[in-house]
Amino acid sequence: MLCVVANAFIEREKLQIQGNTITVSRAPAAAAADNDDDDDDDDEMLLRTVIVHDVSADMEDTVCVYLENPRKNGGPIASLSYNQDTGELSICFVTQQGLH
Repeated sequence: MLCVVANAFIEREKLQIQGNTITVSRAPAAAAADNDDDDDDDDEMLLRTVIVHDVSADMEDTVCVYLENPRKNGGPIASLSYNQDTGELSICFVTQQGLH
């Protein structure tokens, strides 16, 4: 299922958050390929996951609040992980199915 929230941020590519420009891209296939047992689940996760680049550790919470804000076309976050070495924040959104 296509994730409208993830696609909206990917289409915008660059976001201005508190004076910082950050880049958003689709998650690479390797991001969801940890479990080879169920390719459908991996595909679903890829459709919901975005990678936010150039995020400092002190901006992580601010970026999450921005991406969850419905006024910014955001939505609920299912999971996230931050890589301090690369400054990348991987965010997986809840799908419309998950909003009951």
